[in-house]
Amino acid sequence: MQRLILADGSESFESWRSIPIPIYYRYYFFNISNAADIEKNGAKPELREIGPFTYRSKWTKVPIVFGANGTVKFRERKTMFFVPELSVFSDK
Repeated sequence: MQRLILADGSESFESWRSIPIPIYYRYYFFNISNAADIEKNGAKPELREIGPFTYRSKWTKVPIVFGANGTVKFRERKTMFFVPELSVFSDK
């Protein structure tokens, strides 16, 4: 039970404060290559997939305030970093 206590200096505190495993997001976009033809003639859209664009996310909790009644207040900050080696810039 002592390992699970969420207190500054406990074993689990650092992993909780700043998640140690990498979190990745992959985004895909679709380009409509015949937009004018769709507008004028009601043509079927020709979609081209672009991506994925990969981002690594870092989650940290700041500021961390411990309350007298055993509560914890914090805000979670999520920062994204573009990862070009995991991104594919396709032009299909």
